[in-house]
Amino acid sequence: MHKRFLSTCCAALVFGAIPFAGAQPPPAEDELERFKEALAHEIANNMTNVEVRDMTGFHVETSDNAELGPDGNRFQLLSVAAPGTFRTMVEKGRPPSRGGSTGVYHRDSGEQMLGTWDADGDGRLDGIEYSTMDENGKARIHVIDYEADGQLDLRMHLDEGYSEIWGVDRWYRIEKRGNQRGVMLDGEFVELERQGNRRVVPQR
Repeated sequence: MHKRFLSTCCAALVFGAIPFAGAQPPPAEDELERFKEALAHEIANNMTNVEVRDMTGFHVETSDNAELGPDGNRFQLLSVAAPGTFRTMVEKGRPPSRGGSTGVYHRDSGEQMLGTWDADGDGRLDGIEYSTMDENGKARIHVIDYEADGQLDLRMHLDEGYSEIWGVDRWYRIEKRGNQRGVMLDGEFVELERQGNRRVVPQR
């Protein structure tokens, strides 16, 4: 596994998903480095059957992996990259994408530019997402088509910090009031409904 990838995983877990208790200061720099090394070792141990090949200008990696967390689902991953080009990844084996998923990532920033998935394993795409990028490879607008039917369902304006959801025949700006996320319908705030793993505009 690339050191850059391990470093990214470690940084995300250290600074994003593992809050420090109470008002304690963060650990000293050397302690943080030891923690990152231990975490990288744990991630590496969860990756087996690693194969790496360099052929005809492409760098190819395959591996069998375990998801971090209590479930411990295993999945297989294929990565293909070449100097000066975007990186692609193909995954199979996770419950949310029984038929597999693919991703295309920016060559410099590593941010995802395109993603597709087959949730039920019938050989057809069930979802598509993509991002517009700036000149530095930073995502600006991210959109999702949950049914891969040509109609976008969610549009996230990352620079401006707001999202829109499609409902029947128009886009609605999502608002947050307390713990509720909703939209304005006929001058009234209406909470979005849950439909599977996503929210939708209520039908009236």
